[in-house]
Amino acid sequence: MNFLFSFLLFFSSLFSPAHAAAASQDNEREREDYLFLQQEEGGADRIHPELQIYVQNVGERIARFSSRPQLPFEFTVLDNPVPNAWALPSGKIGINLGLLLELSSEAELAAVLGHEIAHATEGHTLQQIKRSAVLEFLQEGVHALVQEYWFSPLVDQSTTLSRQLILLKYSRTHELEADRLGIDTMEQAGYDPEAAVALQKDFLRLYKEKREGWLAGLFATHPPSEERVEANRLTSSRYSKGGAKGFSSYDRVVAPIREKKSAYEAVTKGRAALGKKKFCKALRYAEAGLAVEPKEPHLHQLKGEAQALLGKWEEALASLSLSISLNPDYFAYYLDRAAIFDKLGNEREAKKDRESAQRLHRDQNDPRRHDS
Repeated sequence: MNFLFSFLLFFSSLFSPAHAAAASQDNEREREDYLFLQQEEGGADRIHPELQIYVQNVGERIARFSSRPQLPFEFTVLDNPVPNAWALPSGKIGINLGLLLELSSEAELAAVLGHEIAHATEGHTLQQIKRSAVLEFLQEGVHALVQEYWFSPLVDQSTTLSRQLILLKYSRTHELEADRLGIDTMEQAGYDPEAAVALQKDFLRLYKEKREGWLAGLFATHPPSEERVEANRLTSSRYSKGGAKGFSSYDRVVAPIREKKSAYEAVTKGRAALGKKKFCKALRYAEAGLAVEPKEPHLHQLKGEAQALLGKWEEALASLSLSISLNPDYFAYYLDRAAIFDKLGNEREAKKDRESAQRLHRDQNDPRRHDS
């Protein structure tokens, strides 16, 4: 009975207007979350400023036709080779470099950004957080009520499965709505809505092929389906044919970066090699990638980590210092270099680097962040 009363209080407060207003108006906290997620996802891309400006301009063009154009929309390209994109409730949107390299036109970019804008304007992210919190609270309460009985493990298992199934259905509903609204806004912004249909078909093909990188990235949170392809086709059919495709404008910005795609793939392959303790192989991946794109800071970081694990401390220090010079706004470079300074007995510089990392990433109080 006490649990039921507590749950009802929790549930009512979570969905009360006061709670919703506080959640939606807490811009400072949302800004912190945005910066936090950028750090978690590899940091903002700093070596392609023209790409950042381009994505911001396309995003703003679409956002003007959304249901909440007054939101402070912001679009950030992240230095992450895994194809992915995400949105926060206030209109803060991140898109990975890895996804941009897989798109072929400005209209396809508009489809992706329109979809993420819809997640933000319709409160999907906030609702998902609330739903997850309620289900977790409920599961813990059910466990507390039945833990004395033999069927407790069965209840635990069933509530966990139910939570996953409910969230899957919930996500599916939101994905369909975001697809529909995204197509509406991109069409109003002057883009060809057929690009959203073609893109979803490509995503479904990649999903069926279990393409490496996609399953852990975009498809983990945005699973494609035949249903979404057909729904996009139906939505698109409401509009007359035409609209901008933007192949040349997209190629003008992205093609020079796409030519160096092997360098970004080297980051992923090198990280996998490090995970398997194949340090020499990881170093070779880093050096091969740097031969293609010497300005990629993640490759210098990979090189430095491999060198450190091979006992080449001075060389590792030089590599990590290069990472920081190329992108001084990513916390992990400082943590890695702090570990090297520790090894070299330079406590003063190690402390300075940890403080820099802590300023950039609010989660640095977690001692696990200091593991090398």
